[in-house]
Amino acid sequence: MDIIKKKIITLCKKKFLNFNIDFKGKSLSLILNDKKDYNFTKKELKKILYLSKKLDQDVRLCLHSNFLSTLQSMIIVNRKSSILFPHYHKNMDEVFSVIYGNCYFYKFDKKGKIVEKLKMSPKSNSIKYVPSSHIHLIIPRSPFLVFHETHKGPFSRYNRNFYLPSWFKKMNSKKQLIFLKNLI
Repeated sequence: MDIIKKKIITLCKKKFLNFNIDFKGKSLSLILNDKKDYNFTKKELKKILYLSKKLDQDVRLCLHSNFLSTLQSMIIVNRKSSILFPHYHKNMDEVFSVIYGNCYFYKFDKKGKIVEKLKMSPKSNSIKYVPSSHIHLIIPRSPFLVFHETHKGPFSRYNRNFYLPSWFKKMNSKKQLIFLKNLI
């Protein structure tokens, strides 16, 4: 086991006793042990922010006990430096609720034109319902963004139900980064 993995395990076990660690995702995921009761409080917010800062990576705190759960509910930390892409989901609505920090929520049409730009924070416009197949993107504007995301399950690593729109896929990597930078 490498040093970084050991560091992650040590930090997570100290801060999140009732969670299992999943290293297989794109970001560090902690999954609530089966049948545990959990409250996300200000103390938990401080712990997840500490973990993200210490590891310098995004963190996903899964409140469901496994990927087969029909309700997928997560507390997610994205850093301002995170590179996120416009995307959509087939047959899956989502609800976002900002807990800490602020961000811009963008909705795009099928050609890539911005049809909605919404500043979100815990103080105003903090909850957003996104219908299935709507192309959207969240861009953190504070050093850390913590939000609650809920959608239907189950989740499959092999079919993530995460699709990049055709107009974005047609861009090369450099043009994609310029597009994202221009949104900011």
